[in-house]
Amino acid sequence: MISPLSARQELRPIDLLVAYDLDAPSLVFYSKRQVVIVRRGEEAGFQRLAASYGRLFIVAKAAAETRLRQVPDIFPLDRRGGYVLYSNRYSP
Repeated sequence: MISPLSARQELRPIDLLVAYDLDAPSLVFYSKRQVVIVRRGEEAGFQRLAASYGRLFIVAKAAAETRLRQVPDIFPLDRRGGYVLYSNRYSP
């Protein structure tokens, strides 16, 4: 899995960690952050969250990547261990 510890190092206080169609209690535990869950079919929520929080880090299973690629204004950052990490910004 993409390391929540490495994501935690990148996250600023105003950034938001999002789990896309994923129930991952370990993500909350290891990142020590609030994690918002966006379910399949609720992808419009990414734009609303970005408007409120700024930068998003979106963690999902690799199988969801085809669907994530259809969401405007989010970009892949990393792929590892069957998971992908997307963001609405290339860099901080």
